[in-house]
Amino acid sequence: MQLRQHDDSDVDMYESPDVDQSSDDEIIGAREVKLKNHRLPLTCVCLDSKNKFAFTASKDGSIIKWCLSTKKILNKVNSIKKNEAKKSQKLAERNHVKHINAIAISSDDKFLATGGWDRKVRIWSPTDLKWLHTFTLHRQEITTLAFRRGHHTLYSGSADKSVMLWTLEDDDNRCFVDSLIGHEAPITSMDTSRRERVLTAGGLDQSIRIWKIVEGAQTVFQSKHGSADVSKFIDDKTFVSGGEDGSIILWTTMKRSPLCNVTKAHGIDEKTKLNNWITSLATYQLKQGKKGSHEKPSKRMKLDDDVIAGGESNEDASDKEDKSDEDDDEEEQGEKIDEPHGPEIGQQAEALVASGSCNSKLHIWKLIKNNLVLHKSIDCPGFINDLQFTSDGKKIDCGLRHRASFWPLDGQEGDEELFTNF
Repeated sequence: MQLRQHDDSDVDMYESPDVDQSSDDEIIGAREVKLKNHRLPLTCVCLDSKNKFAFTASKDGSIIKWCLSTKKILNKVNSIKKNEAKKSQKLAERNHVKHINAIAISSDDKFLATGGWDRKVRIWSPTDLKWLHTFTLHRQEITTLAFRRGHHTLYSGSADKSVMLWTLEDDDNRCFVDSLIGHEAPITSMDTSRRERVLTAGGLDQSIRIWKIVEGAQTVFQSKHGSADVSKFIDDKTFVSGGEDGSIILWTTMKRSPLCNVTKAHGIDEKTKLNNWITSLATYQLKQGKKGSHEKPSKRMKLDDDVIAGGESNEDASDKEDKSDEDDDEEEQGEKIDEPHGPEIGQQAEALVASGSCNSKLHIWKLIKNNLVLHKSIDCPGFINDLQFTSDGKKIDCGLRHRASFWPLDGQEGDEELFTNF
């Protein structure tokens, strides 16, 4: 496979000031290393479980594997043109023809999945980006992908309004398993929990849905977003969503109404006078004193305007609670639920939530007693379209229109204190 280098797009990695400036990479400021390759805007990023490698995909249809320690490209798969796909069925099956919208890696780093405008889900080996398989049942473009944690079950969401389940457990029988139908608009985001649950955002249908695979049931949460664009699990019973109205909403599976609604989370656009819409979210659960423990929703907390813009805790006593998950065991079908891992950053904070928008700002929020409190705002030039915390919570992987950035959340490299000043 021929590899090509391009100089008109790049990947940025933000690290501590002691980056080796004798390298060939262009040093931008004290903490940015610019690496150039993708020809068109980068659309999605993911990290392996050990935080050694990053995988990026782009509108040019290419996939790149980066080494995070050397900042070098290890492997690359290029797209093919339409006329090449028509001439060779083998090439058409293996290589993307158009934009790639989504990328995901299994928790054991055995499989990498990509999907995009050509309506196909392709499976690769993360080791060398060798093509393994292609799934072809979606009727419209692939918009989002996610693996079940600890398993080789892949979920794909599409503009055809469906979620499809695929199994990769058996190398000789990689196949379609089931489809989940219910959304009334193209699916825009998807996430999985430690249990067999799938969280999806339905875009213009304004709904957030949790699919219970074993039970064959779904729970619908009707959001107030103009368009529910992104949703992420915090833990098995708590999740967040963001959308076109510029708000970030905190939910629990036990209650159909929001716990907290942060309006104007990324401010207002000065030209259009509209709220900057939430384009991406990432979550990181912190260590808890008691596994699975959650406080009941607190009464409305009054926060300073400079700490949280429009944060509102919803505690209507007349709301009916959804107790379908309340009596569920932490172990399902004999599977042990792992303890949350990562550095303890304070007794109050339960989790971190990162949000991205089109205003060149990356916001880090703390989850404290069912409220989202703004902790840090980072200048991040560009349109943030994808976010992912590293497994240790020390950095965040940030996909922009033309780059991917790795932002350190602590002060200096090797500093084990993370968000300690609460």
